[in-house]
Amino acid sequence: RHTLEWDEFEVLGRESGLFSHVQLQAASGYLHDTGRVLHFPDGPAALRNRVFIDLAWLIHLVKVLVCHDHARLVTKTDAKTRRQMHQLMEHGVLHPTLLRLPDMWGQSAPIDEHPALIELLKLFDILMDDDDDC
Repeated sequence: RHTLEWDEFEVLGRESGLFSHVQLQAASGYLHDTGRVLHFPDGPAALRNRVFIDLAWLIHLVKVLVCHDHARLVTKTDAKTRRQMHQLMEHGVLHPTLLRLPDMWGQSAPIDEHPALIELLKLFDILMDDDDDC
């Protein structure tokens, strides 16, 4: 597992002797501050109830976006996907549908994780919203 819902984190905390909300928040804050987990209780809605427990996995997902040999994917896809890949390679515009490709996040991140991961990448200024429809 790469992430926990806050409820799951609470169960683990209670099993470890942390019973109050204040204790659980303090533990989460400590683990976040020391780089063991990522948790943003005051962040965007998609992140508030998620605790990232596998930071190496997150690094891998970022690496796929910024270091991947996207050019070789262009020849294996349909025209719309090739256009989206071109926009990513030339202009840095990432269409969320590209993340589902097996060579992108398709095999590494379940689709239900994508909204939280996208919000996390926005929080880190790796991605940003684009108001223009490409």
